[in-house]
Amino acid sequence: MLKIKPGHNFTVSAAAIAAVFVVAASGPASAQERNSIRWATSSVDSYGYKVAAAMVKIAEEALGGKYTITVNPYPSTTGAMKAAMDGTAEIGYTADVGMTQLYASEGGFKDYKPAKGKLVHSWYSYPMESFMATSAKDAGKYKCWGDFSGKPVFYTTAGFMNWLNFMRIHKTLG
Repeated sequence: MLKIKPGHNFTVSAAAIAAVFVVAASGPASAQERNSIRWATSSVDSYGYKVAAAMVKIAEEALGGKYTITVNPYPSTTGAMKAAMDGTAEIGYTADVGMTQLYASEGGFKDYKPAKGKLVHSWYSYPMESFMATSAKDAGKYKCWGDFSGKPVFYTTAGFMNWLNFMRIHKTLG
């Protein structure tokens, strides 16, 4: 049986802990050579987050395993777009309505000056779909979009693409 002199327990323990850290830090060379891609998207309960999370493995494999992609949720799509334009992400999730506001300098992009440059749309993964519902007892009150004029209506949280889509619908249909 191994006998350790009194007072040497601390030294042996420290050496063992140091060895564990050295082994853990010296992972395979291929893992150390992978580049990082940060994908900024809206909150974890959104379409944007779910699409990005589902695409990670596919994209990493398509890039030959040379990249590690992380999905970084932001409180809104507008926040995710700004993250990419300010350099804290390489990919920014948005929809066409977000790009419209960005290039018109409206809404969350009024007076906004990106640190790295404006986003460009390069890939669509699904169409913009926005749904509206009301209770059965109120269903007869609404026959067209104009019936919502002046009424207290909650679409979604401002800054999300469905909210912007509803604003676009009302602007178009009056």
